[in-house]
Amino acid sequence: MSIKKQLRDALTEALRSGETQRKTTLRMALASIKNAEVEAREELEEDLVLNLIQKEVKARQETIEAAKRHSDRI
Repeated sequence: MSIKKQLRDALTEALRSGETQRKTTLRMALASIKNAEVEAREELEEDLVLNLIQKEVKARQETIEAAKRHSDRI
């Protein structure tokens, strides 16, 4: 099963169960994949999807760390 299919299935499950944070996270991941596919004008291969997700995770972690550092200064 492809990564995108797994993400879509997980999103459906999150929508049904009302898991707001999980739903939002999955939607952001799928949107990033879709944007990259539109930019590339083709469907991304599995390894590129995985790399994109890893970049998104890293960006979110850096944002969280920056927010924590900022809140410590306040």
